[in-house]
Amino acid sequence: MKPSITALAGMALANAALAADHAVTLPVTPEQERLVVAMWEGDIRITAGDEGALELIADCKADPTADEMAGPGLRTLRTVARVPDIVASDTVIAIRADEEDAQCSVELVAPPRLALNARVNRIGTIEIDGWRGNLLAWSAEGDVRVTNQRGSLSVTAMSGNAEVTLADASIMADSAITAANGTLTLNVDPEQVPALRAQARWGDVQTDLDVDFEQVVEGGSSWFATRAADDQPVLTLRNLNRDIIIRKTD
Repeated sequence: MKPSITALAGMALANAALAADHAVTLPVTPEQERLVVAMWEGDIRITAGDEGALELIADCKADPTADEMAGPGLRTLRTVARVPDIVASDTVIAIRADEEDAQCSVELVAPPRLALNARVNRIGTIEIDGWRGNLLAWSAEGDVRVTNQRGSLSVTAMSGNAEVTLADASIMADSAITAANGTLTLNVDPEQVPALRAQARWGDVQTDLDVDFEQVVEGGSSWFATRAADDQPVLTLRNLNRDIIIRKTD
């Protein structure tokens, strides 16, 4: 990605601020469409904010196991833990911390119109609140919690709980929530229930919604689906090992 002049200027200010206190504010232009946040290990928390700026607070720790790998009576010399890399182009803002950065957690306040890809590749939780752009959230080992979501989404907790609260039924495009080794919970307004398909392998589908579900069999697998799933964008819920809970919000 080729950084724009505006992005380069913002990055120069960002690097100076990060070196001081690991906090920074970046300008977000109308042309920028995507936000990518990828941590190797650590938590990601993102909330909706103003359209023209992104606020970032980073907390990165040195690898605590490094001394354990040193020889008897020795200690490991290492630099102060780096903060995430920030790369901005004309269309994308990317915030990343790789394996060598050890544990690195971030908190962001960002424009909720952006298409968001939030990912933890090892251990860490993801929490996102108030988003309305397309959302992809994936954690290898940790809970994923999304609240007040208004846009389409793909949420995956590979070893943890996945919980999503929809602000309304406007998912706009086919969406999915997946969990493994944890509970999958969908909270939805009982007056605005989107089309749903649910499958709980080695678990149950439980709900307090006054909505009819029909059992369907596809390729030898059994699903529960609302009638609206035939002709509307569908939210697919799948738990590979445990229960699915579909609960109405107050």
